[in-house]
Parts: sequence; structure tokens; C-alpha cells
Amino acid sequence: MTRTEPRPPPAGVLAATGATVRARPASLRQIAYLGLKSVNLLLATAISFALTGVLIRVLPLSAYSSFVVIAAMGSYVLAADLGFSSVVYNQLRRAFLRGEASSERSLAFTAFGLYLLVAIIAEAVMAAVLLFSDLGGPLRLALGGYFLSLVLALPWNLVRGIATATDRYLRYEAVEAVRRLLLTALVFALPHGLSLAGYALISVGLWAAAYALLLPSLMNQLGGPSLRGAWDPGRALGAHGRQMGAASVFSIMEFCVYNFPYVAVPLIYGKGLGLIAFDVFFKITRFGAFSYLVPNESLLPANTRAIHDRDGRRLVRNIALGLGLSAASCVVAVLAVTWFGDSVFRLLLKDASRVPVSVRWCMAGVLVAMMFQAASGTLLLNSGKVVALARVSVLMGSSMALMSVLAALGHWPFQTFMIAYVAVFSCGAAIYVSLLVRSVRRILGPEAAW
Repeated sequence: MTRTEPRPPPAGVLAATGATVRARPASLRQIAYLGLKSVNLLLATAISFALTGVLIRVLPLSAYSSFVVIAAMGSYVLAADLGFSSVVYNQLRRAFLRGEASSERSLAFTAFGLYLLVAIIAEAVMAAVLLFSDLGGPLRLALGGYFLSLVLALPWNLVRGIATATDRYLRYEAVEAVRRLLLTALVFALPHGLSLAGYALISVGLWAAAYALLLPSLMNQLGGPSLRGAWDPGRALGAHGRQMGAASVFSIMEFCVYNFPYVAVPLIYGKGLGLIAFDVFFKITRFGAFSYLVPNESLLPANTRAIHDRDGRRLVRNIALGLGLSAASCVVAVLAVTWFGDSVFRLLLKDASRVPVSVRWCMAGVLVAMMFQAASGTLLLNSGKVVALARVSVLMGSSMALMSVLAALGHWPFQTFMIAYVAVFSCGAAIYVSLLVRSVRRILGPEAAW
């Protein structure tokens, strides 16, 4: 991926070695990858909404409140990813494309071990909190098991990165689809006699099965089943400490940019309609962001290979394809919140007026900006440009903080606050796009085949 790497052999040599014969299956693999990722997004969405709808009906209100708190704590643990998975993917992908995947063995397994350790510590702390709570024994077991099923997704992020970097992404997505399909069936079994404790324990069992199905093949890709030499934090952090630090800054600032209005809006405008409107704004735009990641992440293996081969035409074509696929979902989402906004928000909130028209247009603006940010950020983050992205994220976070202070001092209306939020976010997305253009030119060089 650097300018010093050798150019790929001429097309005639590739044809003679049979590389052109593999081009069509590679395209079919990308289509299958996109399909499986789409299925997993739909299943994850179904599980999220269905579990909320089922538990609010089968649990007492106090127990459901505890469930909400446990779910929130689990989401904070998942934020401890700190972007390390992107560093692992970038370094391992480079090594894999050079035929030297085992050279990054210590980085991959050290990061996995650290994430697994974080998950174990978080579960131990939660178990202690639940032990000294006034909740009943069965509910403690249920909530403790459910929390464990949430935090086990943290090391799973590393498994996904390793699998994708070593072209095992179809196997990963297939295992994930089966796990989520079975989890969906468990959700719908809750109203028919399955206890929350049973749901949680079976969920943990599904995680164990998923890890068992993937880890052996990934270990073989990284030098064999032996764990000897795999755990080496000093080597891993020493070689990649700067990138990991930048990834941490980027991850933290991204979390703040997306979530800070949950603190700022109540402080400035109180816990009224403004907070309700932002909560809906947040959930819809985040779902849009996840839908954009599906096509862009499905093209990531092909894009990183194109960068390695310095194949400019293929890279630009893939980026355009990712934007085109994202644009389809963007159009649907924008029409849903603007043209059909009354029906959508009446269905969600029983009163569409709780989301003013100006806020709906703010949603549309962020959905468009996120489309370009996802296309640019996915490739930049996973091709080693995390230091530049960290600088942009700090700039965006600082701008959001300044905007909040001005809103409080200037007594801005809530709608003005939201318009300013969209403006700052859109500027950040524009910087992402400019970084992508510059990075592509620098990586491919003036002699690349455009």
C-alpha cells in the first residue's frame, strides 16, 4: 500500500497465470458478501426492536428499567473498542496481501486478548453490582447473563477484522447470520414461556459456538493452532502504538460528536420536546449510518486489494459503486423523514408535531452528509489514515463544543442548535471526502492505471 511496493505484473502476465479467470468469482463473492451483510443488518435491527417490544410486555416495569440500564452499560463497554480493530485490519491486510499474514500474529491475538480481558472485567464488575442490588436471584442471573451476551461482542469485533483482512469474510458473515437468526427465534420465544435468564444463557452459548467455528481457521491463517508467541503486548504496542493512540482519539471523539447532544440539549433546553426530537433524530440517522456501512464494508476487501495492486480504475469504480448503493438507501430515508414525515413520526411517537419540520430537514441533511462520510471514512480508517482522521475528529469535537457554548449564551432556539449541528457535521464530512481524494492520489501515484 506504499509507494515503494512493486507494480503488479502486466495484464498479459496476469492472464497467463489465470488471474483473469478468478475475476468473475471475486465479483460473485462481493455480491454474496453484500447480501450477507444486508441480512445481518436486517436481523440486528429486528432483534433490537423486537426485544424491546417483547420485554416491555413480559417484564414488570421495574425489571424492564433494569434491563434498559444494563443495555446502556453494555453499549459503553462496546465503545472500549477505541478503533483498535481498524488498526488490526489495516496492518494484517497489508501483511496478508504480501503473503506474510503470520508476521502480524502478535498484533491480532494481543488485541483480541485485551478485548476479551475487558469483557471479562466488565462482566465481573457487573456481577458484583448485581450481587449487592435489591433485585431477585432469577433477575440477577438473567441480567448478568444478558450483560455478558452484550460485552462478548467486543472481542468479536476483532474476529470480524481478522476474518475480513484474511479474506474469510463470507465465513464470518455466514456464522453471524446463523447466530442472529437463532437469536431472533429466541426473542419470539420469550412470550411463549422462555425466561429472560434462559434467553441470556442461550445467547452466551451461541457466542461460544460462533467463536469455536471461526477461531481455529483464523489461527491457521496466522501461523497455526499454537498460541506460542501470540501474546506479546510489548511488541504489538511498540510497533503500532502511534496508530492505536490515534485510533483511540478518533473513536472517543466520534462517540462524543454523535452523543454529546444527549447532555447538551437537556442542559440548554431542559428535558422536554427538544430531547425527544433529538432522540428520534439520533436513532434514525444512526440507522442510516449503519445502512451505509453495509455496501462500503462489503467492498473494503476489494478496495484494499486494489490499493495494494495500485489499480486506480478498480478503486474509483468501487468507491462510486459504494456511493451509488448508499444513495439508494439515502433517498428512501430522506423521503421517509420529509415527504412521509407526518406518517412516520405519528407511528413512532403518536404525535408527529413532536418532531418539527425543521428538525426533519436536519435529519435529511445529516443522512446525506453521512453517506459521503461513510464512503470516505471506511476506506481511510482501514487503509492506515487514522492519524489524519483523528485530527479531523478533534476539530469536529471542538467545533461542536464551541457551538453548544454559543447556543447557551445566545439563547438559540432548539431548531437553530440542530441546524448548526448539521452544518458542523457536514463540514467534517466534506473534509473526509477531501482526505480521501488526496490519499487516493498519493497512494496510487501519478503513474497508476486510472
